[in-house]
Amino acid sequence: MTTEGADRARARRLISLQALGGALAGVAVAGLVVLGVVLVGQRRDLDSQLRELVATTPTEGLPAGTWVVTVDASGSRSATTGAPEEALEQQEQVEAARRLPKARITELQAGAREYQTMTAVRRGVVVQAGVELGPYEGERHRLLVGLLLAAVGAGAVALWLGTRLARRAVGIWEQALTRQRRFVADASHELRTPLARIALRADLVQRRLATDRARSADVEQEEWSRLASDVALLRREATGLADVVEDLLAAADLDESPESGELVDLATLARDVASRNEVLAEQRQRTLGLEVEEVPPVRGAEPALRRAVDALVDNALRHAESRVVLGVRTAEGWAGGTAGGAPMVVVTVDDDGPGFAAGDTDRVFERFVRGTASSEHGFGIGLSLVRDVVLRHQGTVTAQTAPGGGGRVEVRLPVAQA
Repeated sequence: MTTEGADRARARRLISLQALGGALAGVAVAGLVVLGVVLVGQRRDLDSQLRELVATTPTEGLPAGTWVVTVDASGSRSATTGAPEEALEQQEQVEAARRLPKARITELQAGAREYQTMTAVRRGVVVQAGVELGPYEGERHRLLVGLLLAAVGAGAVALWLGTRLARRAVGIWEQALTRQRRFVADASHELRTPLARIALRADLVQRRLATDRARSADVEQEEWSRLASDVALLRREATGLADVVEDLLAAADLDESPESGELVDLATLARDVASRNEVLAEQRQRTLGLEVEEVPPVRGAEPALRRAVDALVDNALRHAESRVVLGVRTAEGWAGGTAGGAPMVVVTVDDDGPGFAAGDTDRVFERFVRGTASSEHGFGIGLSLVRDVVLRHQGTVTAQTAPGGGGRVEVRLPVAQA
């Protein structure tokens, strides 16, 4: 499964789980409210029955599950039908009840049955009334079972609906991505031919100029040089646009499968980028150094990586005082925070400019961000595009302070697996 396919599957699962969680949370809240209302109602009903039994002290016609036991001043004990023997059976219980300032509510376990009791003294007579808790517990049990069944039903329905909604939502997303990819591919293919023609025409004009320059003595050599430079620039820009088109196509392939792409020699790429930027460095009165080691290839889109390195060099030339150094080397990867992971190819671009402020090392990769230090230049979208390219190639990019002062941007890309 491709990375994009895994993202879509993850999105579908997330939407389904959110729907399920929402339904279960709703049932849980409703269940707690209902259970709370039922418990409060049962407690009030128990208190009402017990107070009525203690106040009236009936001897017959009691509701099922209730009883009354009395002990008079002489110690004579009488009980209604169904009263447990444990109710006021000991003299100590009676004496303790006589010392109570007010009625006391307790629970009484008699065999397998449990009662809630109220004990009070009425006109010298100790009265204890009890109500069996079994029916109330049964009601709570049935309520909990009902809530559990409701949660299961609601969860099943929510999961089904969530799955359908997730497929529909992700389907719309897939259609949008497909249309976007198709547009990029179509636009790129349509641009290929005219760009190739522009480059060919510029090449032919450049050759014709070289021939005519040798034949003509009437035109000033400076004018010939200026015209030849303009044509060379036109050809270079046409080639750059063609690289952008190739990058768009390669990006679509990488999004489809990150393992696809060609083997790219970053050492050769860095040398070519440095050669292309020599004129720009001279125009900005900077020197462009090169510290390149032979490194193993990485896998990816060569035009995209070329544009990323070119953007780093261009950014460094804009911020440097006098010197920029482009370096390529091999380093160990990092696994779990310690060295010893897969080998990486490291590309560094150092400049002797003001460097990055403490709060800018992460912000510089955002679009159109401006540094916290005073500067006439922002970072535009160049570094943001670099980050996108590097992340698409399963790499990392960081901004830090160069060893000799100034700024450094470091890109780490995994070495292509054999």
